Amino acid sequence: KNALNHLRKIVIEYLESKCEQKLSGQTTSEILRNLNSFSGEKKQLLKEVLEECDQVRFNPGAADLFSAQKTLKKFRMLLEPEPGQPVE
Repeated sequence: KNALNHLRKIVIEYLESKCEQKLSGQTTSEILRNLNSFSGEKKQLLKEVLEECDQVRFNPGAADLFSAQKTLKKFRMLLEPEPGQPVE
């Protein structure tokens, strides 16, 4: 549970630096609505990561090691550059 709460904070910080927007304190729906720089598969991955973090935050019994590892893997995929885009 704690790892996914921490991951959510990391995701928010990453998004704020990448998109130059203040996203702290916003709900997952608000964040997704405000992000125009993500689309397609990346936006879907972002949605899944944030929702999975929320699920654990609001239902602590839902946390297990396997689901946390799965969510972390999705976050890593989110960090990968799109084909043809330069690596930052």
